[in-house]
Amino acid sequence: MDEQAWVSALNACTYHKILKERQISHDEFWREYGIYDEMIRNSGYPGEIVPTILSHIEPESTVLDIGAGTGAFAIPLTEAGHHVIALDPSEYHLSILRSKGECETVCSLWDEKAAEEIPPVDYTIAAYSFIDEGITGFLTRAINHGEKGSFFIYRAGERDPLLDFASGPAEQISYRHITGILEALGIEYMLDGFIRDFHLPFDLALKRSRNTLRTEEEILSFLGDHNRLHMENENLLVAFRDEDMLISVRR
Repeated sequence: MDEQAWVSALNACTYHKILKERQISHDEFWREYGIYDEMIRNSGYPGEIVPTILSHIEPESTVLDIGAGTGAFAIPLTEAGHHVIALDPSEYHLSILRSKGECETVCSLWDEKAAEEIPPVDYTIAAYSFIDEGITGFLTRAINHGEKGSFFIYRAGERDPLLDFASGPAEQISYRHITGILEALGIEYMLDGFIRDFHLPFDLALKRSRNTLRTEEEILSFLGDHNRLHMENENLLVAFRDEDMLISVRR
């Protein structure tokens, strides 16, 4: 897997396409997509990935969370007694993170400047935050910055058929893009896979499929045909299955 394959897949993803086509910042994107934190809470993410990481790191470690978002990893790691530096390009997301607990924050992309200004740490984490076309440099900086190890989290499994139906087929970036770069760099890694089965309220499921080409009625029919609808306390819920892969690099 070379860097050009990564760039091609990245440019096909909705997030990157919106940033380029509309010429907006990361912060502006996430302010518009204000349901992100609610979506995370309802999806069971990061689930068992957190205790798995905690079992691999030493007590009272320093951790750099690259692309920390609203604190899915930074908050539980801080609560477990680690000193976490939460780095994210969205001040909006960092403000939500700070409302959940005390955590050192840095509003920035993970670029060479950030790597120079932030002191080395024991461990680095990057979860679904690989938004740099220069993925080799991104990974190299992250691994070099974690003196004891690094953890990368990205999707495994097939693309949700609902996304193809709602927005049209698209190439999906997976953890294999990342492991391919690591192999090209001669870096050894370990893999741990995780499956999350969860339900979202129908209105939230619609918002998950942003930029849809379909009507609400068409999506409702598709979900019914695929046995993904469920009523609970008079609320219409949609079934989802997400698969995450934890890539661990030891120093």
